[in-house]
Amino acid sequence: MKRATTTIDGLIKNGKVDRVVQKNLETTSAQVDAPLISTLRRHADPLVREACAAILGERRSRKALPALLKALDDESVHVRMDAVWAIEKVAGLTIGDLMTALLLDINDWPEVRRRVRAWWRVVKDDDIFKHG
Repeated sequence: MKRATTTIDGLIKNGKVDRVVQKNLETTSAQVDAPLISTLRRHADPLVREACAAILGERRSRKALPALLKALDDESVHVRMDAVWAIEKVAGLTIGDLMTALLLDINDWPEVRRRVRAWWRVVKDDDIFKHG
């Protein structure tokens, strides 16, 4: 776990996401979901939180869903957008599918949060979403 945290700490360099570190976190078989979730929930830098949401989406981590749903409340619109995209990926959807299907207006975050959370409560136990 310490190595994963060290890797996450190196995710941002000179104010930008290090794409090599990001790709490594997306594809590793190491247990990095828990530190990524913790970082998404607690890190002060919105760029780090945004990158963690994106990585968790690429990892298709179902255990990250509670943190991703909570990230819909983030003060940063970028974190919120990456959280929606990650939720779509975890659900096996293409980016934009959920936004379109739920007729979401990205400028109305309270409604986005409400509809995405309501959608997940309805579908979370469907067999097609039970993939890990």
